[in-house]
Amino acid sequence: MCLSIKFFVEKSKMKILTNLAFSVLRQKCWTSRIINTSRMMCSNSSEPKSCLDEDLPDPNMINPYLKEKPQCILCRYGIEIDYKNVRLLSQFVSPYTGRLYDKHITGLCEHQHRAVRKELSRAVRFGFMSMFYRDPKFNSDPKLFDPTRPQRANPY
Repeated sequence: MCLSIKFFVEKSKMKILTNLAFSVLRQKCWTSRIINTSRMMCSNSSEPKSCLDEDLPDPNMINPYLKEKPQCILCRYGIEIDYKNVRLLSQFVSPYTGRLYDKHITGLCEHQHRAVRKELSRAVRFGFMSMFYRDPKFNSDPKLFDPTRPQRANPY
């Protein structure tokens, strides 16, 4: 009885070791197979960069799932802000209060929002724009954004 249990334990140990050895061998064979096929492709081709298996993705390829980085409307079209362009500056001013809309409402980036704020104050100082309201002749201009629906969440 004792002999059969001992034989069973030895047999199970041997089975575990055999499985472990085969898994290591399989892994080594698999990696060597990849290396060998890539070497074969390298020897056939003249370019050293095309040494990859044709089933593997190209490492130089850009990520196709990468989202396009959002840009503000002024950066997207390369529009320069100037204090004399009152029609453009009035797009970012509230018609009721004359105040500049926040950047989360207009969708401007930090850099362009600062530039609009600086040029707006310059236009007010030089008398091109009013400080307390927007000129009514610009109220019928097409809207760049909807002030009631902010493009980003309020940061405060």
